[in-house]
Amino acid sequence: MESVGGNIASECLRCWAPGARLVIFGKASGQPAVISGDDLLFGNRTVYGLGVGTVLENETLMREAMDQLFEWLQAGLIRLQI
Repeated sequence: MESVGGNIASECLRCWAPGARLVIFGKASGQPAVISGDDLLFGNRTVYGLGVGTVLENETLMREAMDQLFEWLQAGLIRLQI
């Protein structure tokens, strides 16, 4: 999960395992995330964009998404890196 954009987003690549997925949901730095197609291709990685405003406008979708995330966290399927 990445919400800063700019150089921070680019540096996230160093933490990616092969086959990893990244969700970009903001650009707090004011700069877009720039990720090379080669970094995706040769690492079998995937990037998703999430328009948080769209999700927040739909309460049912927001609740479903948050419930799923918490379920994955509790099951140890995802980890929160702070």
